[in-house]
Amino acid sequence: MLASTHITAGQHALAEGAWAVAREEFLLALENGDSAEAYAGLADAAWWLGDEDEVFAARERAHQGFLAAGDQLGAARMATWLFLDSMEFRGETGLANGWLQRAKILLEDFRGTREYGWLMVWEGSFWLSHENDAAKALELAGSVLEIGSSLDDPDLATLGLALEGLARVDLGQIVDGFALLDRAAIATMSGEVAAPVARSTTMCWVIGACDHARDYERAQQWSERFKAVEHSWRVDGMFSICRPHYALVLIQHGRWADAERE
Repeated sequence: MLASTHITAGQHALAEGAWAVAREEFLLALENGDSAEAYAGLADAAWWLGDEDEVFAARERAHQGFLAAGDQLGAARMATWLFLDSMEFRGETGLANGWLQRAKILLEDFRGTREYGWLMVWEGSFWLSHENDAAKALELAGSVLEIGSSLDDPDLATLGLALEGLARVDLGQIVDGFALLDRAAIATMSGEVAAPVARSTTMCWVIGACDHARDYERAQQWSERFKAVEHSWRVDGMFSICRPHYALVLIQHGRWADAERE
């Protein structure tokens, strides 16, 4: 009972963006015995705190625990995150592909689930950022949108819009792409998107698209809005991706000192 109490408290802390508090709660839960849920929560907290070693150690323990318990969806969630983590933290394309393939196998019979939708989000991001294949990302964005709509999941639906918008901008469909990205940004700023990673990813894709298209006026507008809520969202770690794009916006407006700081 004590472990479950700490897990619940940790999950509440994650929802509030209190990453250090969440980490402590999950560690307290694990003092009472191994728990796949506690390891998964610990990995999430460590991810936001930028603790690479703890992310991988906890995520792999969670994956093993879910597999041992016969929880394919839980194991697939961890495999999906390990796919992303292997790319973003370490740039290990071979390991990333291994985790991607494992997640796909685990989700073969669960294609309409949130877990499958999130896998398509990160795979779409991979095809854009690492393979420069916007057409493939566009195809995956359609799957994300379909799952988000069928499950009435605003996080997935918004990410699907943003991914499709970014892919269309990269394909040269500028007007159509930004129509989708602006819709996604409004949904994010209006509080319709709950998951911190969904909010920050949408924001980064919007600013990234502005940089790709050299639409610095739009980038400045959204950057100012996003920076106004940056600290309340408590997703500072994600801004390491967006800030170089924002610095280019500042350069276009002659704000040299601010650009250097970003």
